[in-house]
Amino acid sequence: MSLSAKLDPFGMAAFFEQTKHWTALKRNTTVLQLSGNLLINRITIVLLALAFLFIAYKLFYFKISNKQKKRVLVSDDVKERKYVFVKTETKPNGTSYLIATIVSFLKIDLKSTIKSIPFVLLILSSLFILGMEMYGAIEGGVRLPQYFVTTALMINTILATIPFILVLTMIFYGSELVWKSKSVNFLSIENSTPFSNSALYISKFITLFLISLILIFFCITLGVVFQVMYNYPIID
Repeated sequence: MSLSAKLDPFGMAAFFEQTKHWTALKRNTTVLQLSGNLLINRITIVLLALAFLFIAYKLFYFKISNKQKKRVLVSDDVKERKYVFVKTETKPNGTSYLIATIVSFLKIDLKSTIKSIPFVLLILSSLFILGMEMYGAIEGGVRLPQYFVTTALMINTILATIPFILVLTMIFYGSELVWKSKSVNFLSIENSTPFSNSALYISKFITLFLISLILIFFCITLGVVFQVMYNYPIID
């Protein structure tokens, strides 16, 4: 609990640590003291924020570059080439075509999502928040004994933390996947392709489902890592 109180960026762990044993009367009459882990937490977060602000200030360019792009002359040898056009019969109907369309969209969406920086930051931030909650649940506080790192304790901590993160993830990536074609100027090509809209929406739904599974998998892996770190051999 002490470590999570120092590292919690929102200061909630330090707040609960200080007021955990307060009575109802004390909570209504006593002002929270800026001392101990709460003071360390606030100083640490402010210094980190100032450091990130300084880095962003140094890396940001306030002037628009006037450098002109160099023109590259490309030889036009279209006339020298000989093209042979072969008619290919397309079948934009049927179950096999629908499945192939879904798989194609699914590959594009998954690759662009998993390899993106926001997804990596989402995984790291989720693991950081969940790790603090797991550490706080295990330690139990200064006056309470340490809990056994059972699978049930890890699952209850995950269920208490991860649903809100999953909802935000679904909202963000739901909008991102729907409007991605328009934002990257691929919508015109996509509209000229003969495919069913149901295949598009099915692929988006499967992509969101797989994103949730990946996030849950990392959370479960973190729970197993905590059990190994605390030498609890029984992993259900």
